[in-house]
Amino acid sequence: MHSVLAKSRLWAFSILAALIACSGPRSEALRIGTSSIGSTFYGLAVAISELIHEHEAINSTVEPVGGSVPNVFALDSNRIDLAVVNGFASFSGFNGVNIFEKPVDIRWVMQGQFSYRHLLVRTSSNITSPADLAGKTIIAQRPANPDLVLIMNELLRAYGLPRTASRSF
Repeated sequence: MHSVLAKSRLWAFSILAALIACSGPRSEALRIGTSSIGSTFYGLAVAISELIHEHEAINSTVEPVGGSVPNVFALDSNRIDLAVVNGFASFSGFNGVNIFEKPVDIRWVMQGQFSYRHLLVRTSSNITSPADLAGKTIIAQRPANPDLVLIMNELLRAYGLPRTASRSF
């Protein structure tokens, strides 16, 4: 538990240091983009906002933009000033790949924790192996997380199942 708290503090203070180094006088609040209210990234953004205000007297607002990919688009269009995003969105935006038609002018301030994806099933589903996914419906497409469908397609490929073996939505 102490390790997680220490890493969270290090992450927040690193962002704070970068903001201080890059900031000038502002007449408006720093806009921090994040995912939906109540999410882990939203909680981190609120903590960052509070630290920035407490230690540097910089006003900021936490904007629930809708996820990592929308946050990168919001950075590109100047709707936010700082974003909490996952590795897929930052890599894709920076390199102009996947959903991004061109590279986005962004820079990493700090890398956080890994963001694992899990495939969960009900115990009563009798799914015990990837082959058992054939004919099942899988939620693998979310606008805020386009990496999910890529991961699902690779999982099916890795286990020799055609993409039509299951329905993704």
